[in-house]
Amino acid sequence: MTDPDDQAKLGKLASSVLRLRAATSTALIAFAEIERSEDLDQAMACAKAARIALRRALGTSEEI
Repeated sequence: MTDPDDQAKLGKLASSVLRLRAATSTALIAFAEIERSEDLDQAMACAKAARIALRRALGTSEEI
């Protein structure tokens, strides 16, 4: 049987991996949209969404 502390750590790690995976997907979609967008405002909104998703996943407020 696995130690409860190890199970908790594993759960936190799995959660972090899933958040980072979702943020990475969001960022890739946003950057693809930026590349094909002719509307600067839309491109900037996509970039902002990607930055927010990455910040949340990384748990940081630092500039990305």
